[in-house]
Amino acid sequence: ERMRKLIEQEKAGGEPVDGLLFFHFDLWVRPGRLYNENMHRLWKSNPGLTPLSNDRCFWEWEGDNGHWTYEKKYHEGVMKTVNEICNGTHPTRPPHIKCQPRRYCTQWADFYYVPRHLWDDFIWLSDQFSKRMDWHELAVGTMFDILEQSHNTLAQTIDCWGSCCDKDPTLKDIMGHRCGHKMDYQSNNIRLFFESLQTRSTVDPGFVLKPQTPPPPPPPK
Repeated sequence: ERMRKLIEQEKAGGEPVDGLLFFHFDLWVRPGRLYNENMHRLWKSNPGLTPLSNDRCFWEWEGDNGHWTYEKKYHEGVMKTVNEICNGTHPTRPPHIKCQPRRYCTQWADFYYVPRHLWDDFIWLSDQFSKRMDWHELAVGTMFDILEQSHNTLAQTIDCWGSCCDKDPTLKDIMGHRCGHKMDYQSNNIRLFFESLQTRSTVDPGFVLKPQTPPPPPPPK
């Protein structure tokens, strides 16, 4: 829903933007390392949904896929949306949208990119999946699958560090990856890392910031 609103704002502004990159506030991105990527394709981060080893698609009849969203039955709303879209009788479905009923996908949704030429389709799909407030890591994954089928393309995978549930990256992790999740901005390590950028022209990737002992409390008055 938030990405759809951002896209609509950009469309209304008329700026010559190639696409929009969405990422969570606790995920770091090094834009200079994304410069040579294809700006006309979808981007998604590497598989990062634990305990699944890979982002993948499922058929409804497969049953339990091992992800916690299945146990909470979040897939049921997504399946209803998919079946409404893909049953061939949806009144507003664009004719070029291709999809298969009873198929849904998982995808780590903390980082992804939508190129401009797919904005209209992304907005339409967002409208469908937001009606039931479908879980984002199922909705985004399924939307990407539909976009890939409809435009005969595959999303590029960007090598982000971590996963949905990792934390406390070292400086080597940050310097060695174009993006990663997650950073705790209250962490001493993260604070010291950003402070070091102000004083270092180069940073040794092997340098690991060590936890600092907090100062003692002030003496009572």
